[in-house]
Amino acid sequence: MQFAAEEIGQLTQDIFSTMLQFDVTSVEAESLVDTALTSDEPRLTACVQIAGAWKGAVVFDAPSTFARQAAAVMFDIAAADATAGDVQDALAELVNMIGGNLKTLLPGPSFLSLPAVTEGNDYSLSVPGSRQVSRVRFDCRGDLLDVVLLEEEPVPSRLMACVPSL
Repeated sequence: MQFAAEEIGQLTQDIFSTMLQFDVTSVEAESLVDTALTSDEPRLTACVQIAGAWKGAVVFDAPSTFARQAAAVMFDIAAADATAGDVQDALAELVNMIGGNLKTLLPGPSFLSLPAVTEGNDYSLSVPGSRQVSRVRFDCRGDLLDVVLLEEEPVPSRLMACVPSL
């Protein structure tokens, strides 16, 4: 079982239901073709890092159609009127809420960074020095969404031997 997968699923469902009035359903990530690799539709990937007693990041990936609908609901505007900034702000706020709720389940104290958002259909996101500990895929109105939890990899002890003590 993936670390915190059930918790990620429940808190994501709660956030989407409360903030957007959208129903989301967890789906098996391995059973679906990775639409990010096969679709020409632009996607947005938002990331927030967690620092403190526990170090890692939360990544939220969604197609642009979902992000535009989320922005419309969050800012009470027509989807067609949502600007690129509105769409990015909506994704940033969603990853911030997911990360903030998830942070409460991790060793503390810890803090969230400002969210970052990337958009396009030919990019990759890397958080160097981390490893994936959980990935939960959701279906929301036919759109596939991913929430990924990354944890900082421990520095191998052989590298620590090279660091002089101060």
